[in-house]
Amino acid sequence: MSTNQQTFLTVREFVAALGGGVHQNTVYAALRRKEIPSVRIGKKWLIPEDALTQMLAWPRNGADASSIPHQPEKS
Repeated sequence: MSTNQQTFLTVREFVAALGGGVHQNTVYAALRRKEIPSVRIGKKWLIPEDALTQMLAWPRNGADASSIPHQPEKS
């Protein structure tokens, strides 16, 4: 049996991994606009580590977060 576990980051961990150059409120706003893939459990937002990897690899030539390819939400 294969287990495919995905690692998630809290908003605070996500901001820290980005080097702190983005304010937490900016990340929360992007999450509400569904510009960053996420899972919400109660009041807590969890961001797949893959989303961070994609953001860090994405070219910074004027592309915004909404142009980052992401997986559709699972129900």
